[in-house]
Amino acid sequence: KEFRKTCAFVERNKDFIDQVTNVSTCFIMLNTELINNLDKFGVYFRRSFRERWGQFLGKKPGFPNYREFCVRPGNTPKARVRWFRRFLRILYKNKITYVILNYVTEHDRNLDKFIKKLRLKYKPEERPSVIKYRDSKIDLSHEGKCKMYHRDKELTGGVGMNVSFFMNERWVDSSTAQWSVKQRRKTIEIRLNWAADIPIALSWLIVDRHKYIEWIVETIFKDTASIFQHKVGMAISNKYSQYTHNNSVYNFPNFITENWEEVMFSKIPAVELSSDGILGSMFLKSDLKNNTFLQIQNAPHLTTRMVNFCLFESNHPAGYNKEGSLFKKGKSIKSRIKIYVKHKE
Repeated sequence: KEFRKTCAFVERNKDFIDQVTNVSTCFIMLNTELINNLDKFGVYFRRSFRERWGQFLGKKPGFPNYREFCVRPGNTPKARVRWFRRFLRILYKNKITYVILNYVTEHDRNLDKFIKKLRLKYKPEERPSVIKYRDSKIDLSHEGKCKMYHRDKELTGGVGMNVSFFMNERWVDSSTAQWSVKQRRKTIEIRLNWAADIPIALSWLIVDRHKYIEWIVETIFKDTASIFQHKVGMAISNKYSQYTHNNSVYNFPNFITENWEEVMFSKIPAVELSSDGILGSMFLKSDLKNNTFLQIQNAPHLTTRMVNFCLFESNHPAGYNKEGSLFKKGKSIKSRIKIYVKHKE
């Protein structure tokens, strides 16, 4: 019953489990409370005929094989090997990695062959590196970065397309997560997870809508957490020199600073970026439900510029909201960004 519950838990939470540390058929260790109090825990050992005959003749029994323990009802060495096989199949099927396999083959001589077949059957898909959309392409060949090109010229800079949030008194962004990437025709699916101290997972869909590329971001809370800012946007090339909003054109400041320089923070759901014909002009539009505060920044030393759609209004110099918001386990934030790119002919 407990084993079935464990399997059901893993299947149900497969999207939130990054890795299992140890998969074992379970052994009893020496000098533990369990081994010293077998009757208390209902544990017994099956002894061979030779061992029982020796005991009948008055020989002092040796210490039993600690792998041979049994617990009623049904917890036997052979049963544990069957459970080991089943659980390992669940991990491989759901692409959950493990650190250690702890087993012996004395009760299943074909166990090594079984594991080898699993590895071949569920061989990890090769991560796609470049996905093309007519004149545009998405480059995922750089670890932790999602770069965008148009007519073979890079529109992004730095970390590229990026999601960040402020929690636990620090900024966390998608470039530090573990990425899992799949491609289905003209759609890219990306799942991002962090270590256990970051109870958040991200699900990205980058979809070709013919006239534009739609970037759908879902932030999923694996546990209750407070966040004080949530940004969806991209680091853009420093060749972009102007931005347009409310039918007014503004120049980016071109002075060099050692820190992030705020260019604009306003409740606007869209912006157009231009570069005097060097790069294609790019129009970014956020949905009206989430992330409607537009933030534009210059990076230190003008290495790139940052365009973000923010969930909260900024009331702190570091760019976050001091009040923030509490999100319960299972809640999510979904954002949609439409990206239009065109060249002046």
